[in-house]
Amino acid sequence: MAAHKRLKGLAPVFDEKTRILVLGSFPGPVSLKKRQYYAYPRNQFWDIIFGAIGAEAPRSYRDRLAALKKSRIGLWDVIYSCRRASASDGNITDPVFNDIGFLVKNCHYIRAVFCNGNKSYSVFRARYKDIGIPVKYLPSTSPAHAGMSLSMKARLWKKAFNRALNTE
Repeated sequence: MAAHKRLKGLAPVFDEKTRILVLGSFPGPVSLKKRQYYAYPRNQFWDIIFGAIGAEAPRSYRDRLAALKKSRIGLWDVIYSCRRASASDGNITDPVFNDIGFLVKNCHYIRAVFCNGNKSYSVFRARYKDIGIPVKYLPSTSPAHAGMSLSMKARLWKKAFNRALNTE
């Protein structure tokens, strides 16, 4: 098997008002090409997250990020760089991880970490046993995670966000 080119992920999106950090695993090919989180049109992330906070998703990527920041939500991935044969998380090899533990321990305003899917959750849990704040698995917004309906995913995300944002 030929070695695949090393891919580099996206910069984190957060500021000092961020209370919830949403972690994906690693951006897919469309997201990497556009340099935008969740750029693949069939990914349900934007509809689910804006539904969870009771808002309509803005059209432009810049406005989506601004709306998330205003809602005290940040984005990042557990993997900084890797090699990957396809968009599937199962094809990730040779990962280098983001230092999310350092971020969370030094940014005391972050109150919860939500992992978008199994890969981000399992990698995060393997690397960080106890970071002192709640870490929650949420069902993947990827179209590859078809074992759960969009409405069920949306309900679970909404419940998690309501709890986290209403406990301050």
